[in-house]
Amino acid sequence: MARRAARFEPPDLPPAGGVISVINRAPDAPDVLTIRVGRKSAGRIHESAAADLGIDIGVTWTDRMRDAVAAAMLLASAPEWAIHAVARRSMSRVMLTTKLTQRGLPRPAAARIAADLQAAGLIDEKSFAEGVVGSTISRKATGTRLLVNTLRAKGIEGKMAAKAVEKVTREADYDPRAAALDLARRKHRTMGTRLDPQARQRRLYGLLARRGFDAELCREVVATVVRTPDE
Repeated sequence: MARRAARFEPPDLPPAGGVISVINRAPDAPDVLTIRVGRKSAGRIHESAAADLGIDIGVTWTDRMRDAVAAAMLLASAPEWAIHAVARRSMSRVMLTTKLTQRGLPRPAAARIAADLQAAGLIDEKSFAEGVVGSTISRKATGTRLLVNTLRAKGIEGKMAAKAVEKVTREADYDPRAAALDLARRKHRTMGTRLDPQARQRRLYGLLARRGFDAELCREVVATVVRTPDE
């Protein structure tokens, strides 16, 4: 049975006001302390941070201590969560950073974890970008501009995005003109007979432009479809 991905959530720690009753060393990390407030677990934190916070047996558990322990546990759990996240779904470094920050991690820490995973080879932005392009053109007619913009919106740098689009479309023998022409003709067949020719041309041009085809190609394809709609 496959192991479920670790959840990435702030820990539920006891509220301020209790008294720290037990402090032990974590069996899996001797420099990390586990804390109990009364009979309830109050989390774990590195011993140097615990000393800075004044955490000790018999000391009152404060909001400052609670927030610091929660933040430390959140940061400690984030790398494992991130590893599971990129194993489940390919993504860019920026996408992973955003996902970590959405779960409460400070952006600098999130960016550092994402960079570490990229350095370890767990994030491959070139492969991710090529996969996005291949998936997109297999599903719908899409122009180069929209493909590049889609990658950039996902955090892929401009030059890498352009190279991925060029490589995948070339290897797939993807013909933007043929794709645009097919899309425009299918749209033209659904317009009915009430629209005047200029309205038809505007709608076709707008459709192609939104799909990221360049202006010259849009004009040429629209003219072709209006002139020979059924070919």
